[in-house]
Amino acid sequence: MPTLPTFIIPGAAKAGTTTLHYCLSQHPEILMSKAKEPNVFEYRKENRIDLKPYDSMFDDYSGEKAIGEASVNYMVKPESVGAIYEHIPDVKLIFSLRDPVKRAVSHYWHRINAGMISESLEEVISKGREAFPIYYGLYSTHIRRFLQFFPRENIFINILEEMNRNWDESFMRIFRFIGVDDSFKVVRGEKRNSASRRRSLAFHRSVEIMRRGHGYKRYIFRPIRETGKKLSEKMLEWNLKPFQTPPTDPDIERRLAEFFIPEIEGLEELMGRQITAWTTRQVLRTS
Repeated sequence: MPTLPTFIIPGAAKAGTTTLHYCLSQHPEILMSKAKEPNVFEYRKENRIDLKPYDSMFDDYSGEKAIGEASVNYMVKPESVGAIYEHIPDVKLIFSLRDPVKRAVSHYWHRINAGMISESLEEVISKGREAFPIYYGLYSTHIRRFLQFFPRENIFINILEEMNRNWDESFMRIFRFIGVDDSFKVVRGEKRNSASRRRSLAFHRSVEIMRRGHGYKRYIFRPIRETGKKLSEKMLEWNLKPFQTPPTDPDIERRLAEFFIPEIEGLEELMGRQITAWTTRQVLRTS
């Protein structure tokens, strides 16, 4: 039986999950998966979940109190919720959420820069709730889906803007939630997963094919395999250049805000308080 996570960060995309993964890995009582986004519960093979990837993700487990991973697609894939509950019914869930309008714009530019889409933001959001920048930000809808399986006390909602303003207090609450020493101080470090654009999409795809190829891996000694992995990661990093997100049309911001206000209200109902750190309501007031 593979070592399974005791907590999962299911989302949201472009809302601080990479920072959380890095910061939680600093704690001596927490073991985070070696790679972010293992996506174990996203796909079924022959109608079952393959837990074997956790063997390598947590193969250096040495008695840590908490074991975690972060895969942001779990939040938006309905089938993932039941799969997680089926295999780890007592798991704790940490949702990292960001102002939904800012998150939507960031997500759009992430896909543009990755060469995944070429449409304008206006064209994308004209598709309505199912458009990816909007759908990923329907926080209340997605979290309520998890609440159909998991009790409220197993769910922690982390607001990214509040975490950035009250760093130590936020991590103290997260550590307390997952059951580790809450006096540990996390080092902020540099900003992670910041906006960037690939110099060459062809180069990126070639390295990804080499990095993710599975056929040869079983025949290569682990030290060589690990060296190749680190080299490919350096190559992918070299291929990135900083990118400054351009200003968003105020009319597009207003249209996004109209989608998200009901979701924010639903989220505040779940949390039992208002989220004053988000500016989505101000977008509508000033339009």
